[in-house]
Amino acid sequence: MVHWTTCLKLKNSKLPKRNTRKGPTHSASSNRATSADFKQRDRAAKSPRLLLRCITRLFFAATLGLLFQIGDRCKVFPGDRLGEVKFVGEICELGAGIWIGVQFDEPVGKNDGSAKGRRIFVCEPNYGGFHKPENVQCGDFPPDDPFAEL
Repeated sequence: MVHWTTCLKLKNSKLPKRNTRKGPTHSASSNRATSADFKQRDRAAKSPRLLLRCITRLFFAATLGLLFQIGDRCKVFPGDRLGEVKFVGEICELGAGIWIGVQFDEPVGKNDGSAKGRRIFVCEPNYGGFHKPENVQCGDFPPDDPFAEL
């Protein structure tokens, strides 16, 4: 999930004040802030678009937190695959946006709960998958019982 400090990191960064005295500037190899850091912080502090984007991301993440709870039963489209929600949040390795990690009831997945080598949740091989929220529906989907038809 997106934390509010992530969005406001640039605005509230603890950069030192600008050096107003004339003289040599610090080299790029030093650990002091560069002028590019100041410009980025100033741009973020003055940008209502950035603030609006951060608020929108926070609202979207909070809404998804209400819709998808870890442990909920779900159905994944396409294919009507049934499973259980194991993860809700951002995964940098898969790209921008929120992802839903699902452990399927049958081996119809593509992974074991890891994304490009990074372990997100634990499940058997071919039982895990990551999907966009618009492809996942939570509800009362009981696990398939193979002996129910006998």
